[in-house]
Amino acid sequence: MNAFSRTSENTTMHESSEIQEKPKRVSIDTLINDHLPEKEGKKRPVLPQVKQDNKRTKVGLKLLMIFPWLLFVGFFVSVFWDFTGIEITLFGFELTLQGLLRILTVSGLIGFATNWLAIQMLFYPRKKRPILGQGLIPAQKSRIAERLALAVDKDLVNIEHIKQRLTKEGQIQKLSRGTIRFVNSFVKNEAFRQELRLLLSDYIHQSLEDPEIKAKIRERAAVLIKESTDNSKLEKTALKFYLFVKGKTLDTLIDEALLQLPAKIEDALDPVDDLIDTLPARLFKEHQKLEEILLMVIERALENLDIYEIVKDNLDAYDELKLEAMIRNATNEHLNYIKYLGAAIGTIGGFIIWNPLSIFALFLLGFFVYLLDLVLDTTTKSTV
Repeated sequence: MNAFSRTSENTTMHESSEIQEKPKRVSIDTLINDHLPEKEGKKRPVLPQVKQDNKRTKVGLKLLMIFPWLLFVGFFVSVFWDFTGIEITLFGFELTLQGLLRILTVSGLIGFATNWLAIQMLFYPRKKRPILGQGLIPAQKSRIAERLALAVDKDLVNIEHIKQRLTKEGQIQKLSRGTIRFVNSFVKNEAFRQELRLLLSDYIHQSLEDPEIKAKIRERAAVLIKESTDNSKLEKTALKFYLFVKGKTLDTLIDEALLQLPAKIEDALDPVDDLIDTLPARLFKEHQKLEEILLMVIERALENLDIYEIVKDNLDAYDELKLEAMIRNATNEHLNYIKYLGAAIGTIGGFIIWNPLSIFALFLLGFFVYLLDLVLDTTTKSTV
């Protein structure tokens, strides 16, 4: 019983050792992925932050944000007191101030309310309503997506512009050098070379076991043998005599050669090592052609890439909330300026309602503000 156990154990160990010695099959994916060089520790480029407005602009916005509240307080005060019985003389003109406070506050609040409503109408209602309709951006979302996608496709992601940038900024040269380094890292990787041989050997074995491939090889070999012996009677006679002595047909002889072929595969793969060794040097020598090929591949990829559809589909996939958030994040400060500036402009319009002649004074004031803005802009540009 013990002898039988030892015998069975030895048999099992022998079988397991054979299983371990049997080479594993390797796929292209595992071959490449297992031996990829580690990525270089490059930092991701930091996206540039949106340029913040200067302090003077922020202060101006904060003051404008206070203005509607002052108008509310002024309107509340006008209910009880509104320059009752007060008159002034200005440049020989007698001006009655009674009712001025309510006119200014109501005009300012109307200006603020109309601008606020106009901004809200850009985004709301998000869904089409029977009476209120739909906000401008949700209603025109598809058209906005089409126009933006067309602009990106025609102007921003232009193939010629990309080719020029790649060439002028040396990106193609960097890509070429990176490709050579990438290939060199594989060449120096002994495990990769061994598994590559294993992969090629396994592929040839599988091909020779395929009946269709074997039949094509047999047919082609028979044609080549007949073509090579047709022009020489001596060779043709020698072949027939050899087949007669062996008692075989030409197809049988070819089949026997095919059976012996897998054993010769390992020796036939030796030139592959020589080719792999010289590959980096060949690529470096022909780096200009490599750069042309890489540029052509990128160009073909861009031509086959439908930028218009990609951008349009992505924008169409945005729901109303996401699209609104994107636009507000980009323009929120300017929208606030428009909203609160409406209160100031409405208040100025109130002076015209109170006294139409004040339009001349307001015109001079506007002209002065324009000149001041022009001087400040010129000064800012000269100091930058």
